Amino acid sequence: MADLEAITQADLWAQYLKGNGTVWADLDYLGGKSLRFNVVGNRTAISGDQMDYTDELNGVWDNAQQFKAYVREHIQKIYVAVEGE
Repeated sequence: MADLEAITQADLWAQYLKGNGTVWADLDYLGGKSLRFNVVGNRTAISGDQMDYTDELNGVWDNAQQFKAYVREHIQKIYVAVEGE
C-alpha cells in the first residue's frame, strides 16, 4: 500500500509521456462515452472507447487543458461517432 501512496501525479504524467499510460476523457454528456489518448512516438493517438473514433496528431500534450481543447475543437466529429453506434 505504501508503494501506491508514493505515486504522485508527476509520476503518472511521466509514465504517460513515455508511452506507458493512457489518459481518458469521460464524455458523460454523450451517453457515457469516452476518448483514450496515448503517446505513440512523438504523436498523440486518440481513439473512442465504446465508439468508432480515431485520430492522430503531431506532438505530445503535457497538461489537461490540451485534452479539453481537443474535445471542444472536435466535438462535432465525436458526436457523429457517438450517433453512429
